[in-house]
Amino acid sequence: MKPIKRKGVGILIITDVPKLGRVACLQSRGYFNTEEMRPQYYSGGCQVTVYGGIKKGETPKLALLREVGEELGLAVKKMVSRAHLVKVGSFSRANEEGVVYAAYLGYEFLNKVRLMADSGGLRLAKPVELKKALDLSKFKSGVKDRFALAVFPDTHRVVKKALMAFRKK
Repeated sequence: MKPIKRKGVGILIITDVPKLGRVACLQSRGYFNTEEMRPQYYSGGCQVTVYGGIKKGETPKLALLREVGEELGLAVKKMVSRAHLVKVGSFSRANEEGVVYAAYLGYEFLNKVRLMADSGGLRLAKPVELKKALDLSKFKSGVKDRFALAVFPDTHRVVKKALMAFRKK
């Protein structure tokens, strides 16, 4: 009998910030996981804006909105519920399968974000920074340089695809 895989869903938010330009809004991993009460794996690295599990009976979209509400706050959840979502990635690993969407939100959403205590904050990554991003899987004990941008290869691919999907015309 095959083991049951965890199912997940995530979102990468793209925006334009005055004096900064087009950016991908990544969430930095904090240093302590308050949900599991242990140090965070790959602390200091970045991942998509929001990612979490799909509970039994939830559709991926309902799970995504629940996770956005939990991780970024109800005001951002409302904005995402009205946004055009584009599927930018999916994956299947031994114990998990997931899908990631992207959405474009006006930069004003940043003033409405309410992060959880174990978040390391939002990282607004410009496309030029992504070209120099480090591979997070090589940092087993976390990223010590807070100015370094480190992401997993699958996150890197999703960000590139999302920036293309919402490129300026």
